[in-house]
Amino acid sequence: MRDKDYDFHSITLSGRTFVGSMSVDGPYISEQNKGVALGSCCSVGRDQNGDWAIFKYRDQHRLSLKGLSDDDVADLVVEFGIRLHDSRPEEWMHFFNSPAWPKCSAWINKHPRIAARFANTTHYLPGWFDRAIAEGRAVKKAA
Repeated sequence: MRDKDYDFHSITLSGRTFVGSMSVDGPYISEQNKGVALGSCCSVGRDQNGDWAIFKYRDQHRLSLKGLSDDDVADLVVEFGIRLHDSRPEEWMHFFNSPAWPKCSAWINKHPRIAARFANTTHYLPGWFDRAIAEGRAVKKAA
């Protein structure tokens, strides 16, 4: 079960709430305790039934998006910077430009000791911890 204290962002689409939270895998997206780490392993595509889903490594169905409209799926992709199956592999970096990233970065800077416990998990989203800490320092320095 997800610890809600680790949540940094959420979006509700067609009555379904998708949550960004910190996990042992780093930044993570879930709905009702099913999800996947954000970053290089995470993508959105069609499953064998033709429904939208979030996958890990393109072949591990992790989160069904059945019932969401194409517009809802597009909003979710943008909100969390998730790449589409047919996109270039480097497009996983969209998370850093997504609306979810500043909230993730703020959560990391508010809870640096908790986030530091997961900082070595960078294989899905390289540099997430160091990037957030650097952004936090820049904000403090500018203030």
